[in-house]
Amino acid sequence: MPDPIHEENGLWYFWDDTWSDRNGPYPTRRHAEADLIGYCLNYLGNYPPDQETRLRAKLAVLMTALATEDPCGKGT
Repeated sequence: MPDPIHEENGLWYFWDDTWSDRNGPYPTRRHAEADLIGYCLNYLGNYPPDQETRLRAKLAVLMTALATEDPCGKGT
């Protein structure tokens, strides 16, 4: 399956679950990935408990990394 996260002109985007709407732009891939996980958890939902736990853990790691990186996203 293709990656829903993609870069265009130095900015990052992700496609929704129907591949018809593009979300973004984001300054880094990490920002796009964090928002994509949030989108999946909040709008798609109904994940088995173990899968939801893994998604929430990955989101927590991404959010921690984003909180400590350069706010302009340089070098990521």
